[in-house]
Amino acid sequence: MIDFSSEGKWEGLEDLSAEAFEAVVRPEMERAVKSAAMYFEGAIKLTLSGQRSGRIYKVRKHGGPEVQHQASAPGEAPAVLFGPLRNSIGHTDPEWSRKGGNFSVRSEVGPGLGKLETDNETAKTYSRRLEFGGIDSRGVKIEPRPYMAPTHEKVEPVIHQMWDSLR
Repeated sequence: MIDFSSEGKWEGLEDLSAEAFEAVVRPEMERAVKSAAMYFEGAIKLTLSGQRSGRIYKVRKHGGPEVQHQASAPGEAPAVLFGPLRNSIGHTDPEWSRKGGNFSVRSEVGPGLGKLETDNETAKTYSRRLEFGGIDSRGVKIEPRPYMAPTHEKVEPVIHQMWDSLR
């Protein structure tokens, strides 16, 4: 019998075969990884929402009338104009692997994994340019507008709490 005790320790696993261990632990670990990935994805999208403090200019959205848009200032998360970056944020399903007696489960979170209007590589290139700075397609230097790293710093303690609750 396996006991998931209130002290946070798995007991009784040492007597299980690798296959039995995987059958017992795998669904719970995959559920936890998927929950953490979805939490991180949501936090990134939240970071990409809201007002910014950069310059204000007029844009025409989807062929409609001109509207004012406030861009992000360098150092702020990117301001959403049309939404392709935010829509490209997603996560992969948990992937389980086993090497020898070691088990791991992982999921990727980030740009190029969500609902895309463009291909994955374009989304990833665009997102890296915003996160770290670079030169855009017009040859204009873009200062960094980090959103992944700051969001990761915010959610990391919460994700650790999620993991700790499994033990």
